[in-house]
Amino acid sequence: MLSAAVILDRDTWEPVTCLHNPEGSQDNLPIKKISSNPDVWEVSFDDIKCVGHEAGFSPDGKNFTMMNNIKQNNMAVFDTSAKDPRKWKRITFVKDPDWKGAYPSPFHLCFSMDGSKMFVSVLYPKPAMSGCCVVDTKTWKIIRKIKNIGPDCQTMSVSYDGKYVFQIFSGFQRLSSGAFIFTQDTLEPLGYLPNFGGHHDCVIIPTKVEHLRNSRCTTL
Repeated sequence: MLSAAVILDRDTWEPVTCLHNPEGSQDNLPIKKISSNPDVWEVSFDDIKCVGHEAGFSPDGKNFTMMNNIKQNNMAVFDTSAKDPRKWKRITFVKDPDWKGAYPSPFHLCFSMDGSKMFVSVLYPKPAMSGCCVVDTKTWKIIRKIKNIGPDCQTMSVSYDGKYVFQIFSGFQRLSSGAFIFTQDTLEPLGYLPNFGGHHDCVIIPTKVEHLRNSRCTTL
């Protein structure tokens, strides 16, 4: 999997541009339509530095982030405030000195309800326990690390009242599994909800239209 994301026009559903995430690569690549019936587009990559994983938009739609895994282990951050996605530019990277080599690596993400924080699961290989970190979206710096949560930390969701973050663990090994809960604002660990069947994803069902700004169904 390339560490890149193709952006589609929401009216025509045709590709508009390609965001290329690795550090040291061109950030916004042009896409050219070369045939119709069937429709075929072309995008050229000068280099392929690493693979990508999860990506998502902030609740206000002004930033896009995507994981660079295995080789670089950082998170590219794009300014997506312009209406024309061909003008979107990579502005920085979320990094940690511990993210080097193949592991540990940033894996999944979600945002606080007000968009001021980004929560990132950090994957460690067995037998080490995985964790998560909290990123200030004004500075794009890590402000808190929560380590040794459980094996294989996967996706997470924030409750729509803005009180709690649910971090799923044991997506692969299933040696122990459940959800780790901490508070959204004070980042206080509260405890675990065990589930011995194993977990991979965590989605809180929206009940109001405004919830869709933060739902995993629409932001990732």
